[in-house]
Amino acid sequence: MTIKKEDIVKDFVELTKIDRESFCERDIARELTVRLENMGFQVTEDNAGEDIGGNAGNIYAFLKGDIEGSPILFSCHMDTVGPGKDKRAIIDGDIIRSDGTTVLGGDNLTGILPVLHGIGEAVGSGKPKRDIEILFTVAEEVFTKGAKAFDFECIKAKDAYVLDVDGEPGEVALSAPSIIQFNAVMHGRAAHAGFACEEGRNAIMAMTKAVSQMVQGRPDSSSTFNVGKIEGGLATNIVSETCSIICEARSMNHKKCEEIVEKNRQILQDAADELGCRLEFESFVPVRAMKVEENEAVVKRFVKACESIGIKPVLKQTFGASDGNYFNQVGIPAVVVATGMSKAHSTQEYCHISTMVVNAELVTAIVSQPE
Repeated sequence: MTIKKEDIVKDFVELTKIDRESFCERDIARELTVRLENMGFQVTEDNAGEDIGGNAGNIYAFLKGDIEGSPILFSCHMDTVGPGKDKRAIIDGDIIRSDGTTVLGGDNLTGILPVLHGIGEAVGSGKPKRDIEILFTVAEEVFTKGAKAFDFECIKAKDAYVLDVDGEPGEVALSAPSIIQFNAVMHGRAAHAGFACEEGRNAIMAMTKAVSQMVQGRPDSSSTFNVGKIEGGLATNIVSETCSIICEARSMNHKKCEEIVEKNRQILQDAADELGCRLEFESFVPVRAMKVEENEAVVKRFVKACESIGIKPVLKQTFGASDGNYFNQVGIPAVVVATGMSKAHSTQEYCHISTMVVNAELVTAIVSQPE
């Protein structure tokens, strides 16, 4: 038995048609459950959907192997961002792309299909394999809400492979950033802009004064900061009473991420004080930074698997977040494997078929390695 390109393409086209925006993964969860059970997995679905307001839970699957050692855990997410309804996959040589009206859903089918086909190859060929665990999560695209609702006490593996980042076959992310978001509202005082402008306290003026002092883009080589949205005011003849912004800081160092947020909070407060406004500020941490060392077993196993199929392992970092961040947070060293998806989260999304084939071979090589 060998991994067939045409089988991956067929499955990709079929699964692309299934709508699965975050919190609406019921149909894809049902389909993947059937496929896993047909491969011999014991499959369970948790109650994450009820906990987070979705219509499906996380899918956990276990398959007994015949090589000694702890299980190998693979994870991908089932949901997509919008616009993700009525998706259609267009085949163009080695490329699969969206039709330009929706996302493709390669984020995360480019992970799911190599896992299914790679393990299918190990099972169908009778090759020796480790115990295998799979976790297909819901609501990853909304900052790993599904993974956060999962009970990791059932996981037997000591580490994990999360297939969910752009890049070529053999690339794997060992580190990813913390993300801290904040909402800020500047409260001023409304007044007539023509008759009594002196009586007002312009919230837009205070907010824009603060924003003009914020260092956006890359404050340093390991961090980013962005003002994502600003809005305020009611009409041209009213001194604006309120103005709000939403912002995001990312950094490979969690403390540094906190420092960036605090620096910008202080800039906002200083502007509010200077112009007689009141600042309302709220921050939260969707994901925390992850870092896996090169000498960890999960990395060494990945490197050996790459070499065994003739591809070069490339260890890197990513500025994107994934379930891998949360895996590491709960004590499971997880690396994030590149899947070849490109322009994800856009209607120009596409992926390479050949990358999925190679990654399926890589999955087979990983599960076939002894402890």
